[in-house]
Amino acid sequence: MRLMSVFVSLAVTVVLAGCGEQPVPPASTQDPGAPLTLGEWKSLPADKKYDGMSLERLKDTEPKFQDSREWDRFMRTVVNPGKKRELAAAKS
Repeated sequence: MRLMSVFVSLAVTVVLAGCGEQPVPPASTQDPGAPLTLGEWKSLPADKKYDGMSLERLKDTEPKFQDSREWDRFMRTVVNPGKKRELAAAKS
């Protein structure tokens, strides 16, 4: 019985010790040369999302953006309006 209580105490301590750590951001947000998916790009903060390097990484990673028409459409319909909206909100 005593062995069981020691085991349970140890298990609870290990579980609780692991709960206090800060989550590590995805590698793609840490490494400026890493591939960047559309989902990861959408979750970036506004100042990094519209950075030229992030957009280049996104363009290089997403196959549909290899077509210049698709990339231009994405820039016109998503990036430009989103940039105006999000950066204006960040300044307020």
